[in-house]
Amino acid sequence: MSGDISFLSGTCSQSVASQKRSFSALLAERRLKRKPVAENEKELQEAAVHLLNRHQNLGDLLVEENPVPYKKTYLDEENKPGNSKFSAKITNGDSLLVSALYDLASTYGIPVGVLATRKVVEKILELFLTYDESSQSILLTSEKREILVCLTKSIKDLRSQNAFSRQIFCQEIWSAKHSLPLELIWYLHKENITSLEEFLESNRNSVAVSGWLCRNLNLLCGEMNRETNICHCILSDVVTVLVRYSFQEANEKEPSVKLKRIHQVCITTMNEMLSWVLEVVINEKVEEKTSKENAAKFWIKVYDVCLYQGAIAAASLRQFFTHSLTYILTYKPQFKELLSRLLKNAFENYDTESLITAFLLVRQASLEGPAVFNSYSDWFKNSFGNASSYHGNCKKSLVFLLKFLSDLVPFEPPQYLKVHVFYPPYVPAKYRSSLLEYITVAKTRLSDLKVSVEDMGLFEDPSAAEAPTQVQCQAEKDVEKAIALFENSGRIPASVMEASIFRRPYYMSKFLPALLTPRLLPNKPDSKVSFIESLRKAEKIPANVYSLYIQSCEKMKQQNNEGAFQEMDMAQLQEPCHLLNTALDELSSLISGQSKLEDITPQISLISNHLRNIMPHNSNETYLSMPLKLDVLTPKLEPLENKVTDNILKNFCQNILHASKFGPPDGNVCWASVFVKMLCDHRQILQIVLTRLLHLICHQGSSLTGVHILGLSAFVIHLHESKIKVTLVNSGVDCDNLIDFAECLNDLMLCNSEESTTFCSKFCTAALTYGFCMWNSASVEEIKACIPKGFCKKIQYIIPRLYAEVRFGSFEDEITRNSIVPPSCGWKKSALALYNYHKLKELVMLPEFKLTFKDWVMAELDVQPGKDFLSDMERQEYQRWICYQQYLSSSFIFGGFAGDLESECSVIINTLVEHSQRSKVLYCNMSNGLEHGTCYSDILCRLQEITLDLELMWTRKMFTDDMYEKRPFLFNVIKERLTKLQESQDISSQLIRQQEIEVITRIILTLSPTVLLKLYKDRSKVYLSCEEFWNFVNTEQKNSCFRGCVLQYSLTAHFFRGLVNSSIFCENPHLVVSKLLTECITACPLLISSAAFWWLKLEPVLQSQWNRVGRGQQAAALGMMAECQAWAKRSLCGEVNHPPSDSPFVLASFLYFSFLKRTDNCSMTAVLGTMCDDNEQMLIFLLFLSLVDLINVHLHPKDNTDLAKAQKCCTDIVKCLEDVGQMLVIFNDFDAEQEINKTMKKMMSDVEIQMLPFAFYSLLLSLDPKVRDCILQHKDFLRTVLRMYIELLKLSLDGCRTGSKEDQSYEQINVIELVTTAKKFLLQVISQTPERNIFNRKQLEAICGNHDPEVKAALAFRLQATGNDFLDGPDLL
Repeated sequence: MSGDISFLSGTCSQSVASQKRSFSALLAERRLKRKPVAENEKELQEAAVHLLNRHQNLGDLLVEENPVPYKKTYLDEENKPGNSKFSAKITNGDSLLVSALYDLASTYGIPVGVLATRKVVEKILELFLTYDESSQSILLTSEKREILVCLTKSIKDLRSQNAFSRQIFCQEIWSAKHSLPLELIWYLHKENITSLEEFLESNRNSVAVSGWLCRNLNLLCGEMNRETNICHCILSDVVTVLVRYSFQEANEKEPSVKLKRIHQVCITTMNEMLSWVLEVVINEKVEEKTSKENAAKFWIKVYDVCLYQGAIAAASLRQFFTHSLTYILTYKPQFKELLSRLLKNAFENYDTESLITAFLLVRQASLEGPAVFNSYSDWFKNSFGNASSYHGNCKKSLVFLLKFLSDLVPFEPPQYLKVHVFYPPYVPAKYRSSLLEYITVAKTRLSDLKVSVEDMGLFEDPSAAEAPTQVQCQAEKDVEKAIALFENSGRIPASVMEASIFRRPYYMSKFLPALLTPRLLPNKPDSKVSFIESLRKAEKIPANVYSLYIQSCEKMKQQNNEGAFQEMDMAQLQEPCHLLNTALDELSSLISGQSKLEDITPQISLISNHLRNIMPHNSNETYLSMPLKLDVLTPKLEPLENKVTDNILKNFCQNILHASKFGPPDGNVCWASVFVKMLCDHRQILQIVLTRLLHLICHQGSSLTGVHILGLSAFVIHLHESKIKVTLVNSGVDCDNLIDFAECLNDLMLCNSEESTTFCSKFCTAALTYGFCMWNSASVEEIKACIPKGFCKKIQYIIPRLYAEVRFGSFEDEITRNSIVPPSCGWKKSALALYNYHKLKELVMLPEFKLTFKDWVMAELDVQPGKDFLSDMERQEYQRWICYQQYLSSSFIFGGFAGDLESECSVIINTLVEHSQRSKVLYCNMSNGLEHGTCYSDILCRLQEITLDLELMWTRKMFTDDMYEKRPFLFNVIKERLTKLQESQDISSQLIRQQEIEVITRIILTLSPTVLLKLYKDRSKVYLSCEEFWNFVNTEQKNSCFRGCVLQYSLTAHFFRGLVNSSIFCENPHLVVSKLLTECITACPLLISSAAFWWLKLEPVLQSQWNRVGRGQQAAALGMMAECQAWAKRSLCGEVNHPPSDSPFVLASFLYFSFLKRTDNCSMTAVLGTMCDDNEQMLIFLLFLSLVDLINVHLHPKDNTDLAKAQKCCTDIVKCLEDVGQMLVIFNDFDAEQEINKTMKKMMSDVEIQMLPFAFYSLLLSLDPKVRDCILQHKDFLRTVLRMYIELLKLSLDGCRTGSKEDQSYEQINVIELVTTAKKFLLQVISQTPERNIFNRKQLEAICGNHDPEVKAALAFRLQATGNDFLDGPDLL
């Protein structure tokens, strides 16, 4: 984000210096002129403080002073009032502002933090407060930004001296009568002065907070044209917070009050902003719409995943998008008119289907909440609860309704049965027995389901999906509701009065006990007292019950006066913490005094006892067997846990430093191993220590000092020695996988920037150096169990990248004490000494410790070029050294490729694909490898360079060797990857497969097009083969088409360019190209149809390519394609002409795609009227291409005109067929021998194939009845229409099991309605098919199966009625 807020990077001094010289600048100049002695300095300070006390203006001093930044970590000494070190800092004059504040605070007798915070708020309000809300801007001017930078530095100085309170700051800001601009709050959030979360939760008035947020976000969207980058940054950070707290993952613990409050603020704000956008779209006038539409479009950016930069968990984003989609779809819907029509039709025509539809719609709508529709119980009462209802006009309508409800009873969920029981339909008195019969059946069913009707609350909605877990909870809600209604109306609610008579068991056993719960009665009667008194006067409370209630209330009052309720004394926990700190200090004294291990062990046992007192040990076996779970995103530690953990880690780091002063850790730190093992016995302590350690290293690594790194790295080594395994939460990886903590830490320490790489180098150097010194005398086999292999791999990756001299030289082979205790500038020396250490070299020879080429590529892909310490040229030089010298030239024994360029290319391709699929640790804000901001393009460049070397090697061998074959290594890699994925109906698996295909395609397009073809030489003759690429297109690419039966232009052109380029190695290039393109028509028709679609764009490219590399005449096949395009153009112009002598499929492709690109309303009938030759086969292919488009229009509907156009095109082609029955060949099994079926199988995607029955009936039912009658006479019609119906029925029942992007479109296709119509048509066909066309009983019965009993029965009856001579004849198909 630093680049986005560069306007804040300047200092105030640059603009203010030209106006006046600050007080601190004058002091600095004075100091340069004369260096005073110590006495003069003291006198000068006293005089300055005295002057400030008399004439101070702390507000101006806040924006004028430029304090020196002061970095502080959790291990630094706490700055407490009265601490001698702290006082020394103040009196040394480091901060005149803080000195003045301390003097003023002591004068007023208030804490300095309170005083300083209020002074800061006063200055902020003075500078940035906006009084005119109508003209408010959320952006600051450049002058105010400069002032804000200086003010922020002063606040940081105050905070470093413990003289600033974030909580008071937020409260004081909210207390202002007018609001501050959003950019100010955002900048304070970015500079960690106060987080946006703290700011939002500090105000208890959630309505005011959400109102402020909505108002400022509206202004932000309106000002996006002023400073787009700033507005985008503010939107990104603010919305990230809103989404994070609106859609948090479920947690077992009850959320705190503050968390609930901020959740309510955030979700309300997101909903209000979405409502604002929707209102802009719906209601704004045309003349006012432009500016508001632009503002609304800016807010739409919140639905771009890139906006969150990986800071939001994937599950939370999924919740956010689902919530937004539901909100949009249910925003002010209107379907009451539809319900009215359905009910009217149902009771007028006694149509059960209409009544079923109405009930289903109402139940679904009621589940969306009152914003969409009333509850189901309200609708049922209003629709059937009075004499004027739909069923109230006659007995037949009443019987129809009661029979419908009775038939539903065995299948009804209990909540709807309860509605029907509590709010039964209106029935005249003489038909009351029919209603009672239904109610009895419904209650019996409820009893079977173990649902009690009597325990339902007075105000409970019976149609609620879930009943309350406890009846008493519902009774308490009834009491609250009744009191609220009583308070508003002053009368006892009718529901309570009715319950006291008709639901007396519930009223007496549940409602009254909840109402008469003893409590301290107020001095002045409240609403509850008045309500109880009203019930008593109405004789709805028995006298003895009321008397017992009054006695219980009096008894509670007496107990309260005697102090029976006392608060827990929290000071009890202070004593164990104090004892723990004392024990840790004593341990430090023992280690500093070089005590023996037998003297140190008892002290560690004492520390263990104190830890057990603070956090008692849980000996439950289930608890002990549960894996340790570490949260990657947020620590979630309590204050006591933080304090204990910090003290433990701080003490350990200091002890490691003391012990290392006396020598290497080989024999001096045995206590460390004992100490860590002791912690491992305290499971709860270990959990919080590991959590704290994880966040220190991963989030605050750059701020840790050398001592911290040394101590924490040693701690990790001992944890690895103890074999501590954990699982990660919110990491994007499988939570059930156990992983060693050290290896977990290694995975989270990414080397993607200069800062992170430097820290990783220091930490891994310290850890490995400590480990090698610790087990100095051990063998490599013994050491490998104690050294984290991930740290070894990281060192192998970092050191050559960080230090260029390592690539060309060697260094001293020793690790000494100076290598362990990092000197001020000794990290580089320690790292180089470790890298050249003989035991590390021996260790990395083991396969599990060796940094493989795949590991290197994966790590390099994570690097962010903009934050890399290497320049672009340096990074390219380093990557080439790795690829060519480190791995390519090395033998297989050392993890290299021994000169095998193909193997190196294969590893790069595999790693690029895996990197795109790899789960990222969310908090790292890493984008995936296919996006900007990583070294993806750099690695692709290396792949291109290696592939070019491979091509040159192939070319040389092609000219020198008599027998040679250029192996298609690329498709071998693809085949291996896709074989591992296997074919699966699981949506997630298919999504992964489709994503991998997309990545592989992008890689293919970056390589030389000649890699798509296989080249082999037999003696002096060179041959070309495209089988591998064709197979890849036929099986995989057909599911990722640009449109129906058309590949992307880039892939189509890539193949043709590769074909032309590769043909130059052959004796007759034009003949080879023509031969392969002719074979391609049947072997890979998708390429030919794609060429036809893109031909106007593709032809100039191929012509230019052929002129550059071709020899002699052009390929005849390319010329024929050009003729087909010209013929199609003439045909569309109405000219009667003969088609070229090409394949019917090629002619159909050029004609159809040329027809689609026309802008006029010319029909296909007019175009086909110009044909003068027998073109039946071409028409069949034309019909196939138009059917594919019809399917895709249904899958991706845009408007009704597209659907009508596609439908008409199909029917026009059918009418032009001489034998309309020939269209049935398209719908044969794909295993049939006809050419059209083989072509279809290779061209249609899996989804299009599944939708073929839908297209069949859509076309068939839209044909003219006379045309259908002609088709009915075809011998294959009955079998085809039966098989298509069964496939359509399966489609409607099972849905589409595919992970492709089409699967969400099925909701837009009314398959069920088509199935109903198709079934009626099929039954007619079965009865009307001529007997001569009914043959092969077994095949027809096998097709029908048991999928539809009605169709099966009709078919059996027709077969039985047909003469036996026709039933068992041969299958003519």
